[in-house]
Parts: sequence; structure tokens; C-alpha cells
Amino acid sequence: IDEMQTRSVKKVHEFLSYLAKNKSWCGIEYSNKSFYYENLDQLISSSERLRDDNIKETIETFNGEFQGVLPKQRRFEFKLSDPEEEIILGRIDASISEPDALNRDCLHQHVEVKLKVLQVGHGKPRYTLCSLKDIQK
Repeated sequence: IDEMQTRSVKKVHEFLSYLAKNKSWCGIEYSNKSFYYENLDQLISSSERLRDDNIKETIETFNGEFQGVLPKQRRFEFKLSDPEEEIILGRIDASISEPDALNRDCLHQHVEVKLKVLQVGHGKPRYTLCSLKDIQK
């Protein structure tokens, strides 16, 4: 969901709701991955999860250090400066043309970073770095 446009998520929700109303179900393929609903209850549950009021997207500021970046996979690890030193795993947005700049310029340095946080219901939050300008040393 964090890789889809908001408008697209809404359309998928509308489609699944339509199927549920008509007691039908289907399978979905996205980015070479497939999923097939086994029954109507499973489809209804998915439709409810995709409601606008169940998807929370915010921009939050975090303090800590980048522990590592995988530029080709566009992933990062960020250790928070809190007492538990929790590790955030996140994605690097496709708009960042040089993700390896994080390894070169920010690795193991204390920074403040703004991340997009997407949470569906009570699920695990997903973190995305949207711009290198969102990092302050």
C-alpha cells in the first residue's frame, strides 16, 4: 500500500467493496506478486482495511544515525537516539536519484530526519525517506 498512489488505493477499496456486495471474490496481481482470496470473508476484511479512515499517513521527525543503506534495494536502517536505540527499517523513495549518497554523507552521523510514516489500522508502520533535503546534520 505504501508504494501505491492514494487514488489507486481508493479504487481498489471501491472494487473490493463492489465484489463483496455482489458476493464475489477474485485474485490480485501487482508487481509480479499474486494473491487470491479464498472466501468472501477474506475479501470483506481486505476491503475494510483499505478504507480511507483506516490508513494513516504522517510526516514524523526522528533523531539518530543511519546504520546502513542498500542503494539498489532502496532500503535503510536507522538507529533512533532513544534509550532503547530502536532500529527503523525503511524505504528510499524512487525520486531520490542517488541513494548511495546516504552511505557516503550520513552513515553513523547523528542526524534529524523527516520520514513519511504509513500505518494501516494497527499494523506495523512503514517508513519512507522522500528527499535528501529531509536530513539535517
